[in-house]
Amino acid sequence: MLDVAREALCGVGVLRTSDPMPPFTVRMSGNLVFLVYPPGRDFYLVKVGLQGDLQREYDGFCAGHAAFPRGVPKPLALSRHRSFSTLVTLGIPFAPLGPRSMRTPSPLLERALTHYFATAATTFRAETGTSHSQLIKAAFASLPANVSRDSWASYVEHLGREVDELPMVRQHGDFYSNNLGLHGDALVVLDWEDFGLACLPGFDLALLLLSLNAFSPAAIRSNTTGGAPHSWILRAGTQGTGLTTDQFFRLMPAYLAITARNKTGRGYDVKLGEWVIRGLIDALREVDREYTVQDDTVSGERQ
Repeated sequence: MLDVAREALCGVGVLRTSDPMPPFTVRMSGNLVFLVYPPGRDFYLVKVGLQGDLQREYDGFCAGHAAFPRGVPKPLALSRHRSFSTLVTLGIPFAPLGPRSMRTPSPLLERALTHYFATAATTFRAETGTSHSQLIKAAFASLPANVSRDSWASYVEHLGREVDELPMVRQHGDFYSNNLGLHGDALVVLDWEDFGLACLPGFDLALLLLSLNAFSPAAIRSNTTGGAPHSWILRAGTQGTGLTTDQFFRLMPAYLAITARNKTGRGYDVKLGEWVIRGLIDALREVDREYTVQDDTVSGERQ
């Protein structure tokens, strides 16, 4: 694999064919990722697609860098070496954002997150021939057998027109705090391999909050009220996406169903799937109670 990474760097002109491999670090994240540091120069990321083609991630980097040139690494090439798909990007130095920094944010970070969501909401618009309600129904239909159709069919029906009036916005799809950082006042966003798998507004916001709250919708509600630790994230997300807080929480079961579909069988931890399904069942119960109250209120008004 070292030879594959070296050939990819030669292909974009970073190395000559006679040059040795510069210093590097390597990690495995489903695919193989090299961070390469030629002396006295920019550093580079080389991803080797052990699990398949990297076209979607390359497209994501292209779209992301065009929208956020200071926050998304510049893609240099998508190529193939020794039968492996390879992706080369420039590196971006950044300060990582872990769970702790998401509980005690700076005003700069909140502005950067709001700017990301607002810019993505317009720049990543998509046109598809399939409605949100159809996509959500398909996501629910793909769930494991322990999530019965009876538990979600009425929810999908209730969403109806409301969800189909929302725009199609391609989502990053892996918007977790370990894929985020700060470079100056710019939000750095890495790992675009799931770009466009989901187009439901607010999906990336949901992923961020779910990952910070053990995929518990109840914990998200608790941690986003008033001055709670993640209230600023919900504020930045709703301001940026244009969703109301009520809309966001009504869509939580849909976000979780889409997450379950997107992460199944793609090298993600089995535990993640279990957490998502557990959170989905809890979210359906919560939303079902709200819809029941609404239906009873409407029925009483008609009488």
